[in-house]
Amino acid sequence: FEGLAVRQYVDGTLGAAGHASAMLAQHPELQTLVGFDLDPMAHALASARLAAAGATVVPVAVSRSGAVSLDAAPAASGGRTAYIVRSNFGRMRTVLQQLPLGGGGSSATSSGNGGGGDGSSSGVGVDAILLDLGISSMQVDTADRGFSFLRDGPLDMRMDPSAGLSAEQLVNTWSEADIGRVIREFGEERHWRGIARRIVAAREEEPITTTQQLVRAIGSPGGGGRGGGKRGDAKYKHPATRTFQAIRIAVNGELQSIAQALPDAIDCLAPGGRLAVITFHSLEDRIVKWAFRHAAGMAPSDEALPSYCLPFESAQEEAAVKILTRKPILPSDEEQAANTRSRSAKLRVVEKL
Repeated sequence: FEGLAVRQYVDGTLGAAGHASAMLAQHPELQTLVGFDLDPMAHALASARLAAAGATVVPVAVSRSGAVSLDAAPAASGGRTAYIVRSNFGRMRTVLQQLPLGGGGSSATSSGNGGGGDGSSSGVGVDAILLDLGISSMQVDTADRGFSFLRDGPLDMRMDPSAGLSAEQLVNTWSEADIGRVIREFGEERHWRGIARRIVAAREEEPITTTQQLVRAIGSPGGGGRGGGKRGDAKYKHPATRTFQAIRIAVNGELQSIAQALPDAIDCLAPGGRLAVITFHSLEDRIVKWAFRHAAGMAPSDEALPSYCLPFESAQEEAAVKILTRKPILPSDEEQAANTRSRSAKLRVVEKL
């Protein structure tokens, strides 16, 4: 977003507000920030961080019907407001249409009818949107969230620990065929049949309730680590990596949410506004690439699209964006050395026409 005047910024994956606080520091013109996250731990950390950065923090509750309610008043004129929304980015359009973004953005009423005149059919028109997909380091490093195969904890993996199917329920109740399908499609794991078979065999001995029980059930399919490296090498990939990724994606419906949210995010941009998306594995990146090509009016990809990406099979009749990154931007060697988790990151950016 360098060189872009950002008055309204939407962080679809707020986390502990690392990106959001950096945006406040680097864009003094920024008046309204909206952050989405289902994780209550993230809300507590982000609230403190953004308040310390000088923003008035306004918690936003979202009902099942999509109606929003504010738990505090926005900043006075000239102040900076950070709306922290207890929802994932899949409800971005609905929520933004109801928030008083100001500064040329939405002037929505409580009925959800956003203000127009900003060049977007959604009636919102924000300057910048960021989606940093996948799970955060905070979630991985918290053992009792169940995301990590390196730390023992309850087998949960839900972004919102209070709702939906848990990983424990999935591995203990789904059929071998369904578990195998998840591992194959969402983990791109070539040993999916054997892993699914071992998981079912292990749960017949006793329920799989912890992350380390699942790691032991997965074993070392194919022998050793993935990526050709040894443990401790940069190329080493733990044998459970792809299976944990697959189960997490299935539990949270991540890929479907991404495919559904990208067109809405583009629609919520003002002309000249930018959407930046950071992905961490090929499944996410392909969805973003397909969605961006579709919105740019480009010919469809030759790749086979999964069912949740079928709307991207053909180009839009009229381009809505231009793609600013012909190829994804990759982390530098210095960044990878400082943060090994960034090694698989890819950044793609589009600009609204």
